[in-house]
Amino acid sequence: MKSIETLDIHIIGKGKLGRSLSAILQRSHIPHALYGRDFPHHLQGIVYICVSEDLIESVAHTLSYHKDCVVVHASGTLGLDVFPPHALEVGCLHPIQSFPGPEVHLPSSVPATLLSHEQASLDSINKMKQLAHCLEFSLYPFIGNRLTYHTAAVLSGNFTTILFSLATELLIKEGYSGKQASELLYSLAAQSLENASKGTLEEVLTGPIARQQKDVLQKQQQNLSWDPLLEQLYDTFVDVANQRLQKDCKD
Repeated sequence: MKSIETLDIHIIGKGKLGRSLSAILQRSHIPHALYGRDFPHHLQGIVYICVSEDLIESVAHTLSYHKDCVVVHASGTLGLDVFPPHALEVGCLHPIQSFPGPEVHLPSSVPATLLSHEQASLDSINKMKQLAHCLEFSLYPFIGNRLTYHTAAVLSGNFTTILFSLATELLIKEGYSGKQASELLYSLAAQSLENASKGTLEEVLTGPIARQQKDVLQKQQQNLSWDPLLEQLYDTFVDVANQRLQKDCKD
């Protein structure tokens, strides 16, 4: 495996992800190149495609593939079929994290999954792993179906963001400022996620659903009648939680 000092890293894409990864490398004083639309087509070392998903296949088919070049993309949805059939030293290195841009926040110790081509050489796989190390990723193998994998990421990431936003809106409606609402609910949300990572739903869930306080749940749902979609969402979550809790008890 090449050392950090001699690994030639090329990032294609100057969006939030590409600029964030570049900033992480800069933070560790790791030489690299960051390209926008004017990227060279013939590169040596390891190339990380970080453009939007609708452009990944086009970029992948524009690059030249040879023994001194390894190419990976950062999509959680797309697999290896976006690469040309003759490209073997390729992979998917997907960071399971949102990147708001280096101007806002730079995450660290980001979990990521790696899927390499089944005919990729050991040297190429090592370069992919070295890239993950340079970017401070905690690396895991990719397992299973890519659609299911990305759905899980959306549920745990995007849906959590949506739910938190909806919860803060409720407090804002009652007179809290946006800052106050976020500060009041953040520690609860963060601790709930921490708890969720430690055990099953039955083991970690608290509140009126866990205590089966049906009267409280009914009153809270009725209190959302001014927003039929939110009221329906609340009811759906209660139903899903109850079904999962019953399943856990049977198992």
